[in-house]
Amino acid sequence: GSGSDSTRLSVMIDCPDEGSVRLRPGSDRSEMVLSRSAMMTIDEEGNDMVNGYTLWQELGRGAAGVCFLAFDERANGTKAIKVIPRCRTMSESHDLRAELLTEVAIMKKLRHKHIVTIHECIDDPEAEAVYLVMQYVPDGPIAKLNDDGKCAPMSLTTVAHYGAQLASALQYMHRKGVMHGDIKPDNILVDHAKRSCYFTDFGVSRTFNRGVPMDPANLHEVITYPPSNPSLSAVSGG
Repeated sequence: GSGSDSTRLSVMIDCPDEGSVRLRPGSDRSEMVLSRSAMMTIDEEGNDMVNGYTLWQELGRGAAGVCFLAFDERANGTKAIKVIPRCRTMSESHDLRAELLTEVAIMKKLRHKHIVTIHECIDDPEAEAVYLVMQYVPDGPIAKLNDDGKCAPMSLTTVAHYGAQLASALQYMHRKGVMHGDIKPDNILVDHAKRSCYFTDFGVSRTFNRGVPMDPANLHEVITYPPSNPSLSAVSGG
């Protein structure tokens, strides 16, 4: 159910831990880059660009900002970029910056094939926004609720297939001391062509050390920026 990681599945399934796969440099699931420099330009077609990413079209809007489909020139592929206006990240009333730092710190330590990857966080103090560069999942939420609170039915085979992937990701998260805290259809994205689904949005997640909740302020301390050439240096994803 929404907000709980303890939802019981009606079908018992064996879920191997898929989070311990080795990461290859330059692969889609390599280390997250933390950048302190944002180079803003406009391409020949009038599209906004930041650090080699071309913002193509809007994918959706949320309380924290706007998500865009983007093209990554270096990797020659698509990404999703969440643009969070800096005025909102500094808001005392909603403390969105603390939520953003929590999400980045948690995603920095999570690398699993069924958890959306954050590739880069562009946090330039002189820029108008913070940019989170993430894995693009083309088909959006795994289910969309109608006005009556219902969604299109899925076959038992499909439910079991995606359920096994999500259970594996949950097992991995919990081993890492992370509780998602906001599991709902909107926070599970799906790629039908690959028959894969992914957890996303860790903004309200909590972390634990041997069962004891960690202070978010201590968690934010893991976000450190390289002292030299920050836009190109990678910090280990943990």
